[in-house]
Amino acid sequence: MSINDIRTAVAARLPDSFEPLLLSFYGSNARVKDDFVIIGDDSAIDLCVDMRDNCLYAVDPEGKLPVRFVNSGLEQFIRFFNAYKEFSDKLDRARDADAVSYRELKRTLRPQLTAIDDRALSGVEKWWEPAVEQLEDEDE
Repeated sequence: MSINDIRTAVAARLPDSFEPLLLSFYGSNARVKDDFVIIGDDSAIDLCVDMRDNCLYAVDPEGKLPVRFVNSGLEQFIRFFNAYKEFSDKLDRARDADAVSYRELKRTLRPQLTAIDDRALSGVEKWWEPAVEQLEDEDE
């Protein structure tokens, strides 16, 4: 995937921002640093496509925190992000419904995300894990 392909995909398929995760996406302004294309940030950590393996990583621009795996590729990230966002919206609507439906819905998130990219939630130092856990643990 070329730098221009990455910029085009981010501009066309991701929002400028997503407040619940403090995300900002740079779209066609994604910038290159070393082997990374920085597509956005979560207010402190850069979200980067590594041009060597096409995986996404969360990289501390100051180099103080460990690099964390995000997704197996940009396509997986976009699908994962959209599924997370859609689930978050459904959860908000279900909160107003009965408690049983709400609990049942929360149990569907992890399997759905794992089907998109099983590497994103397996093991330690995964960027998505805290966000997913927060949704799963909400109101418990």
